[in-house]
Amino acid sequence: ALRRSPKSAEAHNSLGNVLHRRGRYDEANIEFGRALSLRPHYAQAHNNRGATLRELGRIEEAVSCYERAIAIVPDYADAHHNLGNALRVLRRNDEAIAHFERALSKQPESPATHRDLGNTFQYLHKYESAIDHYLAALAISPGDSEIYYNLGTALLAIGRLQEALANYQRALELKPDYAEAYSNLGILLLRLDQPEEALPALNKAIALAPENTQAFSNLGQALLMLGRPDEAIEAFEQALQIEPRHAVVHNNLGAALRKLRRYTQAIDHFEI
Repeated sequence: ALRRSPKSAEAHNSLGNVLHRRGRYDEANIEFGRALSLRPHYAQAHNNRGATLRELGRIEEAVSCYERAIAIVPDYADAHHNLGNALRVLRRNDEAIAHFERALSKQPESPATHRDLGNTFQYLHKYESAIDHYLAALAISPGDSEIYYNLGTALLAIGRLQEALANYQRALELKPDYAEAYSNLGILLLRLDQPEEALPALNKAIALAPENTQAFSNLGQALLMLGRPDEAIEAFEQALQIEPRHAVVHNNLGAALRKLRRYTQAIDHFEI
């Protein structure tokens, strides 16, 4: 298309999209720039360039691109959604919420926007609002494992443990290699005072993500609850190999050592 129409903004934009999908973000950014030099008020190219700049970690520049797209097309739902996500990265959460809500006013059936708005509310500890948007997303897209996981996490945060359990289980049915879901399922089972049931979930989380400090720490907690302090110590030590200064793990390791009356070592870890 570019050989036939080298001055076609649409052709440069299309090539930019192809390069973006292939992970060639620097080249994609150049093509979107060429499209915009030919057609400065090309809202779609501004939005696409913003997405590419975000992948390059140039978040402030991405925000500017999304804002330009919206200045040209004020009801551009995708640009409002993308701007919301970029603002979340910058911790400008109130502004992000406003843009997600604007996007939903134009595309109320967007599960991704409901999900991302839910994630923003969850970050702000507004769990009930987060749950509302996760449920709205699942009503539209009932096969999304990530949304079930996020919903489970919000429910866990407010103590609705059985509902959280059902959502983690559903996430794992849809995505059997979901390491984070296994890890959080283990946490939930510990909250339910079921350490024996937590063990396979935590071991699976570790098998899928061997650098998961939290999973090793929770495995140690489960083993400690089961009266197996020697094995608990091994799990806590594995966690500390990943994050040597993790204060909670040091405290838990100190508690395990104290159970074995290894007081001097226990004190060393309590003091870190």
